[in-house]
Amino acid sequence: MIKLIISRELNKELNDCIPGLGNFIRVKCRTKFKRMRGDYTEPITGLLDTGAFISLVPYDIWQDMEVDILTTYEMRGVVPKKECKVNVDVGKIKCRIVDEFGNKSGEIETYTYLSRTNRVPLIIGFKGLLERFKIVIDCEKNNAYLD
Repeated sequence: MIKLIISRELNKELNDCIPGLGNFIRVKCRTKFKRMRGDYTEPITGLLDTGAFISLVPYDIWQDMEVDILTTYEMRGVVPKKECKVNVDVGKIKCRIVDEFGNKSGEIETYTYLSRTNRVPLIIGFKGLLERFKIVIDCEKNNAYLD
């Protein structure tokens, strides 16, 4: 079992428009990425996104990773307009999901969007990664984990 992080964050601007809206709930996880020299990065916290087909890694994180780049691509999200695209490479990387208690997954090779910019968040998606785990999210008890 690998413990996940449940965070509650206030969007003040939206809360000012809709008094009482309250906090947004996000589930996050810690990931270590395999570098070219064979070791792993320190844990990096990213958003666990059950709606993301594939993970997204900002440039600063993947630039010194062991990467197998397969193709280039124009990633689009909720807004499919051309001006909202993010240029990415699509590649395979190796990583581990970890938690603050020392629990960790085995090494996972996964397909990933490798952003050419740092203006994107680290997003952990399903393809090759989350599909390997049972995901439990119990916000009421503030408990979430991968099993």
